[in-house]
Amino acid sequence: NGGAFVVAPGQKPVQRAEAAAVTGACEGWEAPLSVQATPRSPNSAHETPKKLQGVDETLRTESLQNLQGAVATFLLDSGLQGLQTANTQTGLATDLDAPGKSADRKSEEALVLLKEAIAIYEGAQSEEMQHSDMNLAATHDIIGSFLFNQGKYPDAVEEFKRCLSIGEKALGKEHPRLSAAHNHLGTVYFKQGKIEAALWHNRQSLAIEVAALGGTHPDVATTHSNIGSVFFNNGRYEDAVAEFEACLAIRREALGEGHVDVAETHNNIGAVRFYQGKYSEAQEQHERCLAIKLKALGESHPSLAATYANIGTLLDTQGKHEEALHQLEKCLAIQKSSTEEEEDPRAVGHTKFVMARLQLKRGDLGNAGELFRDCAGIYGRAYGEGHRQTLAAVTEARRCLEWRQDV
Repeated sequence: NGGAFVVAPGQKPVQRAEAAAVTGACEGWEAPLSVQATPRSPNSAHETPKKLQGVDETLRTESLQNLQGAVATFLLDSGLQGLQTANTQTGLATDLDAPGKSADRKSEEALVLLKEAIAIYEGAQSEEMQHSDMNLAATHDIIGSFLFNQGKYPDAVEEFKRCLSIGEKALGKEHPRLSAAHNHLGTVYFKQGKIEAALWHNRQSLAIEVAALGGTHPDVATTHSNIGSVFFNNGRYEDAVAEFEACLAIRREALGEGHVDVAETHNNIGAVRFYQGKYSEAQEQHERCLAIKLKALGESHPSLAATYANIGTLLDTQGKHEEALHQLEKCLAIQKSSTEEEEDPRAVGHTKFVMARLQLKRGDLGNAGELFRDCAGIYGRAYGEGHRQTLAAVTEARRCLEWRQDV
């Protein structure tokens, strides 16, 4: 396969995937196209913490105080004083996802509060517990999401299992609100490479959604997409295509042909066809993805960078190096104009690395060497001078210089 950029695969239990960021190949190896998964958000039964954007420290402190007071007043008025502290702890832990502290520190503080809430819930009297079962489930779900984001997958699985168990006892196994819990477990098992377990939970989620929402609901489409991602990463390409096409049919009907979710589904099908060596079909899918995004998002939207990179990869694989370079130049222009470059300049470095390799294939040692040097500088600042990716770019730049001198 040609040097390629990947659209990160996988499912997340915390929030819906936004437009894909671009990463790519460097240090001498070449990565293939991959699949953009579009996991559903948890439903209101198991809502996970949301970041409070643009909240300064004063407002954040006030929000914590107001939240504590509001929860306490509500619980006292409802006669549930025994659970007052537990609900307050859960709310405070959720609000800790605001700016102002490091992510690790906020997560650890939030986990402490959430575990205190669990202990209080579990120690409550039976009558109080009857009213708090789904609160307890939601708290386990939030803890699982925190652990998932920290990469602590076995611990996250245990929390999501507890959430599901409580929900099944309180609501019944086929209740619509349990679809998200199955989705979360499928996501973590997917990350762990436990394919059969991931498939089982995603299929449970799908069955619940179809029964509750009908077969043409957008959430059903998303679950088909998640199942397709599992198949894709297990090398079951035709099964993956079948799921992505089911997703595509629903999204076209429910959202319209011009919706960005339809574009991402075309991307997914194109990625599978690329792996199968069906390059013309893959290119057709990626070009459909591009056309929809251009119309829906405009010419400079950050997500277009990934699409241009994917098309460039396909062209490169077919030996069309000039056309491939043109697509990567479009990708680079978008990355440079995007605010994302300031947050993660490595995307620009990856693009330049792949462009440099294309220039080598064209025999243009001068431009290739310059691009490798730029890439080395970016990687040096991002990773450190001794990092293997930095050293790979430096080595390639030196080789270009030596080859030019030999010529």
